[in-house]
This record gives sequence, C-alpha cells and structure tokens, in this order.
Amino acid sequence: MKQMKLLVSAAFCTGMLTAPAIAASSTDIQGVQSAKVSLSDAIMAAQKTDNGKAIYAKYHTDEGVGKYEVVIVANGKTDTMDVDPNTGEAVKAKRDDAAKSEKNGVNTIESAQTGLVQAIQTAEQQGGKALEAELDTKKGSTAYEVRVANGDKTDTVWVDVNSGQVIKKS
Repeated sequence: MKQMKLLVSAAFCTGMLTAPAIAASSTDIQGVQSAKVSLSDAIMAAQKTDNGKAIYAKYHTDEGVGKYEVVIVANGKTDTMDVDPNTGEAVKAKRDDAAKSEKNGVNTIESAQTGLVQAIQTAEQQGGKALEAELDTKKGSTAYEVRVANGDKTDTVWVDVNSGQVIKKS
C-alpha cells in the first residue's frame, strides 16, 4: 500500500495527474470521436498487457498520429503504455521508477471502489466520448476527472471513486 501511494505521488509530482492548462485541440477531439477503440477499451488493453491498474489515460495527437497514452501502476513501477486507437494494440512506451518521488498522503487506485474504466463509462453516459481521464486528489478529496469530447467542445465530469456517481459536471 505504501508503495502504491508513492507511485501515485510520483504521478502527481511529474505532472501526469494534473489537468492540462489548455483545452483539447480540435485534432484530438476529431481523432477520439473517429477512433475505433474507445478510451475504456484502450485502458483495458493496457492493463491486460502490463498486468496493472490504470491511473491516467488520454487520447492525443503526436506528430500527426493519434494514440492513447495510458499510465499503469504495476510491479512497483509506473509504466506508460501507448495504445493504437484503431487496433487496440498496447505497447510499453517508457518505464518510470517511483522511488524518485516525494512522499505524499494521497489515496491510491487500489483503495478506490470504482475503477478508471467504470468512471469513464459513467461520464460518457452524460454525453460524448472520453478524451482523457485521471485519478485526481484536490483538497483531500479524490475523484476521477474525465474530459469528454462532446461535439466541437469538451466537458469535464467528476466521478466519485467510491460510489461511482457523478459529483460534478462542467
């Protein structure tokens, strides 16, 4: 459990679990809406390939190519997996050692009653297709923050980690 807290702390410290400062690009919104594989399916493929639990996932375009990036906590490490949005193939992108992180008293993915995939499915029921999702702790409260592409804009839906219910939408 202590090691899992360190892993999530590492993700916060390295910026993996912070909301982006700018809105999703129109290229990313169009890309996720036309992807054959959903963000939920990409997470499941990454978790299966890496045998761990997802704490962060997003769709983004890099050098003109769209892909899902999924951060998995497994075997004392955080692994970044790239998932093809058309085939669902997951491959390891890089490996980070959580021992470099600062200690932080945050809730972990292991203590959550609701998983990231469930949170995405709940958020998508509000309308749209998930573009990015993360486990986020602010002011001592932990929730999933899910950005959903809805038409030509994005909405943010917060889902409670224990009840799996929507707690806020903007």
